[in-house]
Amino acid sequence: MDDPRKLKNELEVAARIAGSLTDIRAAQEVERYMREVEAKLRFPPRPSADVVI
Repeated sequence: MDDPRKLKNELEVAARIAGSLTDIRAAQEVERYMREVEAKLRFPPRPSADVVI
């Protein structure tokens, strides 16, 4: 049987990696959202023809 301390260490490393992947995914979502907002600011939707200015 494996040494319990080694197993605990491996579990901690796996948890840290999983947490990092979650953080990376969250950061990618924020980055994607920011790009969408930036694109909307740069290219606002064109007003429709029936809107009177």
